[in-house]
Amino acid sequence: YIKEECQKLGLSAAIESFEIKRSPKDASDTSLSHNVILDIKGESEETVIASAHYDSVAASHGAYDNMSGAIILLYLAERFKNTKLKRSLRLLWCGSEERGLIGSRKYCEIHEKELRSAILNINLDMLGSAYGKFVFFSCTDEASKKYFEEYYNVAEEK
Repeated sequence: YIKEECQKLGLSAAIESFEIKRSPKDASDTSLSHNVILDIKGESEETVIASAHYDSVAASHGAYDNMSGAIILLYLAERFKNTKLKRSLRLLWCGSEERGLIGSRKYCEIHEKELRSAILNINLDMLGSAYGKFVFFSCTDEASKKYFEEYYNVAEEK
């Protein structure tokens, strides 16, 4: 579906398939999962990655977790497809994230060398969630983490 929607926008997305274990008890019980990658070339090789997972679990509201993030990536594709960008933009839809971040781990494994040109990853997950107050989580270097923690604490006081 995601690849077809990109094609409707006149963009060519790639699908990378990888094998996952369906059962932790039976290593031979496997199936395929997929990551979808769409590149919008910028003036430099520096790349900003925006990512989201598209899988869900039975106990979750799939519209929140995480079709909300997956749809935002499609919007970004539409928004930036004809824009002259300073940096390249990679949109990444990951599969099998609810099984232990398998899709993003596989992406990093396959694209290890390319990640050297990545300057930022923005991961979109559960946007517009009805589960309560705003939550922001950053997994990054200590200076950035401290900045976001201080920002969040100040925002909470207002």
